[in-house]
Amino acid sequence: MKKLLFVLLLLLTGTTVWLFADEKTAVWERIYRNSVNDEMRYSVLLNIRELHDAQFGPLLTDALGELNSRRIEAGNSNEVEAKVRLATAIVQELGNLRETAASDQIFQTFRDTTQYPFLKAEAAMALGKIRATDYVPDLVRSLSDINLSPNRDKATAQEILAFGLVQALATMKSEAGFEPVFFASIGWYSGQRKVKETARDMLKILVDDPTDSLLKILPGQTKPSNKLKVLDAEDNSKASSARKALVALAALEDGVRASTTDVVELTQWSDLRKRALTMLVQGKDKTPAAAALFRLEYKAAALSRDTTEILAVIQALGSNGTPESLSFLIELMSGFNVRASTPGLLTDFDVQQVRSILQAFRVAASPAASPVLLEGQYLYTPAVQREIKAVLAALPK
Repeated sequence: MKKLLFVLLLLLTGTTVWLFADEKTAVWERIYRNSVNDEMRYSVLLNIRELHDAQFGPLLTDALGELNSRRIEAGNSNEVEAKVRLATAIVQELGNLRETAASDQIFQTFRDTTQYPFLKAEAAMALGKIRATDYVPDLVRSLSDINLSPNRDKATAQEILAFGLVQALATMKSEAGFEPVFFASIGWYSGQRKVKETARDMLKILVDDPTDSLLKILPGQTKPSNKLKVLDAEDNSKASSARKALVALAALEDGVRASTTDVVELTQWSDLRKRALTMLVQGKDKTPAAAALFRLEYKAAALSRDTTEILAVIQALGSNGTPESLSFLIELMSGFNVRASTPGLLTDFDVQQVRSILQAFRVAASPAASPVLLEGQYLYTPAVQREIKAVLAALPK
């Protein structure tokens, strides 16, 4: 008797009670269905949400269907505001409950909502949470349209929706969503809504290996800054080193063949090439065709007097270590030997390059370097001579 009185007291004071699962669901379902307007339904829904119970999925699906049938955006301002608030809460909870049976109703809300970007974005994110992959093409199309068609008068609404679409596609982990999310990461969006920043973060989790998508995206980017972002996306992914090398080599080829007189772009192209080199060295890439690109890059860097890039190319040649790369290193070393034979002709940076070449020979570990090293072992300062002899001793016979 005391227990019954306690339960009744809790009910009378409006506090959530402990009931068996089926009883609890039935009670709240009756209360919701008996509510006479959307304001009351919203208040009841707030209590339902606190329970985090998947048994409410069918009720909430029906509730959203009923709202859709009444056309959420139809009515006077008060009526619409109440419906939008209720629909937003329902959609959020259906997503949180992963109620897959609600996908059609959630998509209808997404499709039919035109004036309330928060609701539309929440519907998109709910579709993502329940992995409603049948609707990926619709979400991809929506985000692509926003990426390509900014509207100054509706920019805020577009950014709100784009944020939701980025989250939805990332949560679904659909490869088809990678491209529009990438373009969102480099798009027109302002910093206020964090669309670009969120898209960049989501790229890391959207697919493990985005190489194929990025190889399609890369050629269409005319700005070196955007090509660099392609490299960032690949480098930050879980793709294998061999796959990352494909994107790095493609970007490097674009970089060595670029032609511009713009000072800013010259720096950006150099940054692109150096980033590609770093990826290739870190991945220990051994692609023979890379040597031809390294040769072109060395010449471009020498013309622009970018000492950092020159040394990076030399390092990459050693890391690549193929006969093609070794041939170029030997050619470079031979040229410095000739210069060293004339007193005072070598510059400090020439010496720095020689030391980098020696390190590259050590890394490549090929006996093919021995002859050019033997030629130069008495041409340089004692310190460099010692380094040459150490590399010679380390090379396989």
